[in-house]
Amino acid sequence: SGTMQKVKDAHVVVDSSEDTSITYQLENASVENRGSGKLTMTHENNSISSVSSAGGDVEILNVDSSDSGNFLKLVSLELHESAVFGAYVGDTVSADAEACVQVSGSAVFGVGTTVNADLVLMDGCSLTMDGTVRMGSDLSIEGTLTLDGDVMSQIKNAEIGGKFDLFVGIDNLYLNGVLFDSIALTDNMSASTYFIGLEDVLGEEIGYRLTYASETPGEGVLSVHVVSIPEPTTATLSLLALAGLVGRRRRR
Repeated sequence: SGTMQKVKDAHVVVDSSEDTSITYQLENASVENRGSGKLTMTHENNSISSVSSAGGDVEILNVDSSDSGNFLKLVSLELHESAVFGAYVGDTVSADAEACVQVSGSAVFGVGTTVNADLVLMDGCSLTMDGTVRMGSDLSIEGTLTLDGDVMSQIKNAEIGGKFDLFVGIDNLYLNGVLFDSIALTDNMSASTYFIGLEDVLGEEIGYRLTYASETPGEGVLSVHVVSIPEPTTATLSLLALAGLVGRRRRR
């Protein structure tokens, strides 16, 4: 209503084909956009725990006032097919004003979704992807994520040589706080370092490797490749066993 000033500890649901703006303060609230219209939240002191969209876009403005360091800290972010989510410093919607969104619990991305914010996925976060996510800014992965969804199924069912783009349109990629300009397939970076479920399958000689290509500014691509890994030879296994025996003798 026109006199409402604050909503606390509530689940706010908007279901409209028209664009909707929430100007009152949200405190520890979860927000769900079920309609096809865009939902915008503008209050300077919003505190939002989760965001969900069934298709309509979601924008959060004035993030710099609601959280220190221009951070919007979410437990969950859920974007269904073609939804666009954006978080901005101040009340200006532009690439230069994108804020940082930290997700600690679960992130769900449908086919064709876009995130216009610096996205930080925290250690232990559950990442469900049904398609490639387009970024509008930086991507940071802290620790190890649990990967699930259609993308995971496609990777697991792919033949050797398959390649799957997880995120595109990345400005800067940070893995555990380290900035990467590129990651080549020859770098042999195991995908399981950051994604639980993509461990090498030695018995089938199948492995999963990460690459990052950023030839054009703002168009970085983080991908998973399905590769062939050689099964350890008898000689290699014998050397490993011998090294283990030597190590035990030295400890005695």
